[in-house]
Amino acid sequence: MADLQWARATGQPREATGYAGEDIPRSVEAVRERLRADRRQEFDQELGALDGGGAFAAWLNH
Repeated sequence: MADLQWARATGQPREATGYAGEDIPRSVEAVRERLRADRRQEFDQELGALDGGGAFAAWLNH
C-alpha cells in the first residue's frame, strides 16, 4: 500500500516538471536531497513540527 501511495505522490510532480531521472527512494534524506535549495528550510521546519505516525507518512507523501 505504501509503495502505491508513494508512486502516486511522486508521479504527479514527475509529470508536472518533466523529471525523467531515477525514482526517488521514500526517505526523508532522499527527498530532501532532491529539493531545490530554497525549499529545504521549509521542508526541515515542516518535518520538525510533525508528531510522527500517520501524520508523518501523509506529510512525506505530500
